[in-house]
Amino acid sequence: MPNAPLSEYEAAAQVGISPTLLRFFASRNAKKGEKRKLAVANKTDDTYYFDETELKDYDTWLRKPWPADKGKRPYLPAPIRDEIKREANLECALCHKSGEAGEAAHIRDVATSKNNHPHNLIWMCANHHTKLDNGSFGPKGADNKDILALKHGLQLFSKHIWLGQAQISKQIAAMLTLCDEMQKQLAISQSSAAVKAIEALGTRALTLIPELASHSKTKEVRATLRKLTLKIASGKAASGLTTAQRLVDAVSFKEEFLEKSGLKLCPLCEGAKAHNGYDCPLCHADGSIDADLIVDLREFELITCQLCEGSGRHEAEDCPVCHGERKLERRFADQTDFREYEFVDCPLCEGSGSWEGEECRECRGEKRMPKGLADQVDLRGYKYVDCPLCEGSGLFHGEECPECGGERTMLSKYAYEVDVTKYDERECRLCNGSSNYHGEDCPACGGQGHMTSEQSEATDFASFAMVNCPKCKGRGHIHGEDCRVCGGGRKIQRRFAERSDDY
Repeated sequence: MPNAPLSEYEAAAQVGISPTLLRFFASRNAKKGEKRKLAVANKTDDTYYFDETELKDYDTWLRKPWPADKGKRPYLPAPIRDEIKREANLECALCHKSGEAGEAAHIRDVATSKNNHPHNLIWMCANHHTKLDNGSFGPKGADNKDILALKHGLQLFSKHIWLGQAQISKQIAAMLTLCDEMQKQLAISQSSAAVKAIEALGTRALTLIPELASHSKTKEVRATLRKLTLKIASGKAASGLTTAQRLVDAVSFKEEFLEKSGLKLCPLCEGAKAHNGYDCPLCHADGSIDADLIVDLREFELITCQLCEGSGRHEAEDCPVCHGERKLERRFADQTDFREYEFVDCPLCEGSGSWEGEECRECRGEKRMPKGLADQVDLRGYKYVDCPLCEGSGLFHGEECPECGGERTMLSKYAYEVDVTKYDERECRLCNGSSNYHGEDCPACGGQGHMTSEQSEATDFASFAMVNCPKCKGRGHIHGEDCRVCGGGRKIQRRFAERSDDY
């Protein structure tokens, strides 16, 4: 039985992308020059629903290099920029200043990654953005642990908001794991700016845990949560403790809470919530799973890619299976039919590279293609048939057929796409077939009284409605003379009235 579609908030928590941005991806092309959009499974009462498989596949595609003109950065859509700004609470993620004047900083160098996925971006002031680019927070070229930890923490807070009160126990477990990460990070961080930022994030986590605990209705964890809340409570009792000490206190309840809430540390990511550089596919970046869930971890093991045999290259390009990484998880290898990537002669040109004296339309002159693509080539589409509009005459209404250009025939693959209904004649909706509109030839149909259904659907008939002239306010004259816009007629078509400022 297929999984039920995810609501936009469940989908947001699944991939760490806000419902607002998911809606943008569903309506617009994120990568300039590419046509893919996020498919919507359903939409009811202004709520979007997404298929989990499509969602993950789109997220994977979004992580791949973005197209860019030579020497330029990939285009960054404004909604992604707004996403990371909101994620950082409209302020620099490090110093909490210069929010409006901040910048979208790439965690992995954009020149190398070409990656505008929101997970690879963090909002920073110009000063700290420059330091990040120059490697000032750590060895140049090395992964910046402080920035990665901050980004991960910001994502956790966002996910909590999207999930609302769902799976409250897992959210508390995630916050305790975050506390664990923050206190470890504080112990090794040397940058004063990073220490302050991590302490601020840790304080937010310590504040959020009691709030989450107050909504938990699970009897088994009630006593543990009560002790935990008292231990980390702010106020006089905590005034003499550092943030690091309070984080340690919170973490001391982690094992007890997991046990009593029926959870266990995720055996794949061991609570880190990430696996092989992505959100953990087992716990979905919660850091914990149901205690009674039995998991075979062998399917997540990295094995040598069978197609490229670990070279990362196939047919002089990045391997299409492992994407040049040389290894892939066993579960993906088991699902892959490697025979689809074997190169065979193009079925259309039969390996010649040309078809009917021109470059082959399927292999683009390359002569060969992967078997998986070759199997999808439908040779029936390359048979010539009569044009469905002119029915092989080459003429339509006495003129050259607009579909076949007078050639009379076309390939069946194109003939199949011809919508002949858009050429159906309809009575003009403006003049109701009379050809006349206010004493003149109808401006919509040109006095013909009719138009094609395509033209009718594309015409804004409301723009032809007669309205009071905005120049003379419908009086017909200005200072005793005929209005030069309406000519004294008092009314003009709305399309002209909207341009009256030009007169």
